[in-house]
Amino acid sequence: TAPATSQARMVSIFHVARSASGEPALMCTAQSGGTWTTVPMVQGVESFQVLYGVDNVTPGAAPGGTTNSVPDQYLRADQLDVAADPVATNGNWRRVRTLRIGMVLRGPPNSVQGSAETGRVYYPLGRLLSSPADTGSAFTPSADSRLRQVVSFTVNLRNDQSMQ
Repeated sequence: TAPATSQARMVSIFHVARSASGEPALMCTAQSGGTWTTVPMVQGVESFQVLYGVDNVTPGAAPGGTTNSVPDQYLRADQLDVAADPVATNGNWRRVRTLRIGMVLRGPPNSVQGSAETGRVYYPLGRLLSSPADTGSAFTPSADSRLRQVVSFTVNLRNDQSMQ
């Protein structure tokens, strides 16, 4: 059901899991009427990564300084958290201006033309945004004769600026 007020929140969790067919898929888990339901959205998604474009946020610290609505850097969700300070954590989330989303998609078995590549590394968000601190920022599949493609895009958000 829809939230009763504009302050109420709905939750949708996007993640990769095996579908009923055994293939990896982008899933959406959402709560409706008190029940959690998981639905496959896109088959063949092996990696799904999100970074948050933030405006004047220091990882793990309370927000400070002025904002200009332009993202200065991209951070992981855990970097927006301020330990034992939910107000500061909420302040950091309110400074999210964009989402950078990256996925590695795979085709059906034997979809590679010619010889299968072994040991190739895919960067769902691009090589420049990969980091040893984020194990999902690089993906090395098994050699299984499947064609793979990286898809990435950025979504601009219109966060409510009046509540900062």
